[in-house]
Amino acid sequence: MTRVFETERLPPAVRPAVERALRDGEGHEAAIRALEAHLDDGGERSPEVLLALATLTYEDAATVVLSRLAQASRTALALVEEARAAAPERSEAVERLHATFAAALEHEQAREQRLRRLLADRRGARPAELMELAHRILMSGEDDQLAAELMAAAADG
Repeated sequence: MTRVFETERLPPAVRPAVERALRDGEGHEAAIRALEAHLDDGGERSPEVLLALATLTYEDAATVVLSRLAQASRTALALVEEARAAAPERSEAVERLHATFAAALEHEQAREQRLRRLLADRRGARPAELMELAHRILMSGEDDQLAAELMAAAADG
């Protein structure tokens, strides 16, 4: 993913964590926490800060915690939209980033709908699909019993 922010323009307190995450591909959570703390403490909501937070939030979900990709994409889209509104001019790179997050969200929503359709007819479902659906239901707090049934069906193969 092309970086659309300059780390040199980030507040000094968050810069090391963000640079480490970008350089090593690890430490996204620490960088995200640093950026969120900056914003929670009333720090400037500059386009650089918002775009850094959007990028790291999305990358963390896409590479580390795939089950959070839909929510991360929603969050990243909102941050990019706020950054676009605050920026004096629009950049092509920021527009591509926005399109990437929007496409990821659309893909995850379609996947969720496809998995939800398995509830009506589980006969053709693969065990991995049943497990993913069970995980999504469990994480959303919807229906623990249904999640357990789906896990059992997946185990039965």
